Amino acid sequence: MARDMLGTAVRKLVTLPDQVPGIVCDLLEKLADQEWVDALKKFLRKENPWPSQPQIVLERILEQVGTFTVPPLPPFSPSRIAVGEVDGVPIGYLEDNLSRILAGFGSGQEPAIAEATTLYTRVLLKPSLDSPIIAELGGEEAARTTFGLMLAFLKSRGRPNMSVWFIFYIPDARGKLWAVNCGWHSGYGYWRIGADPVTYPYTWDADNQVVSR
Repeated sequence: MARDMLGTAVRKLVTLPDQVPGIVCDLLEKLADQEWVDALKKFLRKENPWPSQPQIVLERILEQVGTFTVPPLPPFSPSRIAVGEVDGVPIGYLEDNLSRILAGFGSGQEPAIAEATTLYTRVLLKPSLDSPIIAELGGEEAARTTFGLMLAFLKSRGRPNMSVWFIFYIPDARGKLWAVNCGWHSGYGYWRIGADPVTYPYTWDADNQVVSR
């Protein structure tokens, strides 16, 4: 019976969003403690597991404002991104950090994405560093996208009639996560793209938009 239940659990896990298995693993470790077992039972009955503890309400810093579905993508070479028009996306400037990141891929490619990907656009409700944004998105795994997805998203924006900034969290060739910022300059008619380490103490302005899976 236990083996049958384990098989059912595994089959369900593989159908869940990417960030959920990590949460489940964290919960499984905690369930070695009987207090957590009892608390989970209460939670599943929609009861407060710890009624004696004060309830903490976290202030949201993001609000979803849109979605965009990217069709399946073939392998993508980030080093193709350069000043000029790339796959219909006009790029007028690449900051030095980003140029080094793209060069670091060399002839390497991001893997193909076999299924359509839904990207969510969320507006910043207040100024914030990267770490609180990533935490609200569900952690680094949930926040990360790819350069291929970024380019597809920018292409979908066309040529906005106003200046706007989008923030993507994208790993470099070594897996280090960067905050890649794309700003549309309506006066020039092109995108300016830069990148900073997510640990860099830069505060993003309210009304900037974050794009994630």
